[in-house]
Amino acid sequence: MSTPRIIYVYTSSDPALDGAVRVAGSPCEGAVSPFLPANCQLLRKIADNRIREGEGSAAARCTLRHCELSGWFDRKGEHEVSEQQVRRVLTEAGVKRLRNKDRPGLRDWFLCAPSMAVAAIASLKAPAAGAPSGREGKTTARKTTPRRAGHGAADALDWNEAMRLVRALYDDGRYRDALLVGSGCFLGLRISDLLTLRWRDIHGPQAIQITEKKTGKKRAFKINAKLRQLADLCHEQEGIEDDSAYVFANPGSAGGRPITRQRADQILKECRSRYGITSAKTFSTHSLRKTFGRRVWLIQCEKGKGDQALLLLCDVFGHSSIAITKRYLGIRQEEILSVYDNL
Repeated sequence: MSTPRIIYVYTSSDPALDGAVRVAGSPCEGAVSPFLPANCQLLRKIADNRIREGEGSAAARCTLRHCELSGWFDRKGEHEVSEQQVRRVLTEAGVKRLRNKDRPGLRDWFLCAPSMAVAAIASLKAPAAGAPSGREGKTTARKTTPRRAGHGAADALDWNEAMRLVRALYDDGRYRDALLVGSGCFLGLRISDLLTLRWRDIHGPQAIQITEKKTGKKRAFKINAKLRQLADLCHEQEGIEDDSAYVFANPGSAGGRPITRQRADQILKECRSRYGITSAKTFSTHSLRKTFGRRVWLIQCEKGKGDQALLLLCDVFGHSSIAITKRYLGIRQEEILSVYDNL
C-alpha cells in the first residue's frame, strides 16, 4: 500500500505573479494519516512546513489556502490525487498556465481562484459509482432520504422558453412572478435565499452580497443589465415606495413577509400549465437554479470552455465534485443521448 500524500493549494503574493495559484503535494507518514481528519489544524501545519522547505526564501510570499489527505479508495484499491493530475485538469479546463523561459518554476502556477483548484481536486477524488469510501478501507453507510420534488427531480428550462415566460408574466401584469422567474434564472440562488431579497438589493445596485441560509457563507452576486432592467420596470409598475420591502412579498401577510417556498412552487406549477411550458416536465423553484447553471455551461461550451465552467459552477453550487455538478445539471444523460446522433 502506497504512502498517502498531503495535497495543498497556495497563492503567491508576488506582484509579478498576480495572485497565481499553485498545487503541490508531499508524502504523509502512513502511521499518522489514519488519525488525521481531512482538513485539521495539524495537517495545515505539516503542509505549511513542507511549503517553506520546498520554496525556500519564496515561502514568505506564499499563503496556504487549502490542504487535505489525497488518498481515497475504490474497488481496485487505494488511489491518490497528485498535483500533476490537478494541473492536468486545470489545463484541460482552459485555465491559463504561467510560462517563462527565464523562470522555469512558473510552469506550475495558474491564474485562477483557489476555489477552482480545490474543485479540481474534488473532481479527481470522486470515486466510481458503487465504490467504498473512507481511509484504510472503512466504509460509511449512507443515509438515504426520499428525494424531494423541486430539488433533484426538478428540470431546467430551455433558456429561450424561460425568457418568454418572464415576458408573458410581465405582459399579464404578474410583475412579482415575472421577477421571481427572472431573478432565479439570472442569479442561480436557492429559493430560500431568493425569497429574502428586498427591493434595495436588485433595484439600482450592480452587485449584492448575501449570507446563504443553507451554508452560512457570504457570497457576492452581480445584478446584470437585463435583470436590473426587469427589476426597474417591475418596481415602477408595482409603485414601490419602500425599497426595504421584500420583493416577493405575500400581500395577505402581516408586515409584508415574503411568500413561502411552497407557495412559490405552486406558482411555477400553475405557470407550467397556463403558459404551456414544454422543456421542463417537473417545474419547481429549483428548476430556476438549474436553468442558470445550464445557461452558464452552454455559453462556455460554445467558447470551448465547458470544463472550466463546470469548475466554477461546482464552487458556486457548493458541490464536492464536478461529477455531482454534471449530474445536477443533467449533462451526463445529455452526453449519453448525443452518442446516437453521431452514428
